[in-house]
Amino acid sequence: MFENIKIDDFKELKNIAINYYNNKKDKLADEYDHLIVYSIYDINNKFPSLNLFYDEIGRAFLSLTPEKPTKYMSSLYPTKIENNEIEILKKEYENLAKKYLKKTNANISMSICQSPLIIPTFYAKGNEYMLKKYYLSEKLKGLRYISLHRIIDENLLDLILKSYNTWYYKDIFTYYSLNDVHMVFDIPEELDIKTLSIELGKIAKQYLIKNNPIFLDSYKIPDMNIKKSVLMVIKTKVWNIKNIDIESIKYDIFDKIKKSYFYVLDMFK
Repeated sequence: MFENIKIDDFKELKNIAINYYNNKKDKLADEYDHLIVYSIYDINNKFPSLNLFYDEIGRAFLSLTPEKPTKYMSSLYPTKIENNEIEILKKEYENLAKKYLKKTNANISMSICQSPLIIPTFYAKGNEYMLKKYYLSEKLKGLRYISLHRIIDENLLDLILKSYNTWYYKDIFTYYSLNDVHMVFDIPEELDIKTLSIELGKIAKQYLIKNNPIFLDSYKIPDMNIKKSVLMVIKTKVWNIKNIDIESIKYDIFDKIKKSYFYVLDMFK
């Protein structure tokens, strides 16, 4: 992935980043770490963002993240950027999205990110010193953001990009944020009374979490852009999904929900 991207060839982006930092450094708090980032992202968040990070001396790494990094950490002095080198990155981004049949409306921004640096990363390449420094820091803190990509193999990355923020599985919407994937279960279409279905969904969620410790409680949020009522929402860590039979879980839950639903209706005939 991104074999055509040679970070060391981006001389102009490197110089712009260093100069931008130097122009702003007197306004930056010394007690924080900072990175300059170029972000290419879909304005509708239908595909992960591609980000090129530079430190103050021009070392750099590339990161594919859920949403743009400014979603998770402080972003200072954002600005627009246009030049031929950033267009190369944008073209690579758009080509990858097309490979996964994703229609994107790409935007480009530049800003200075301030620590704590929270950069959940599906894929990374670049300066080994920088990356290893962040791996060690996260290991000591018990975190997995930049280092997340180290446990994402090719097959898992392929699944993430296919299922990113879409109804990839029938009746299940998968939404990626930080190092989590949220699974939104639709209400089975034959269940007409939504309020009863939602109440049964609450019980089903607790049953699922109790019997599967890798699942945690979650809820529908505006960023998911799902207007209709849903049965339930759970989440798990991204690295778990390759070991989960999501379809089997859905069939088990739907079977229990339907039996309970019609049992309740029969009780009040």
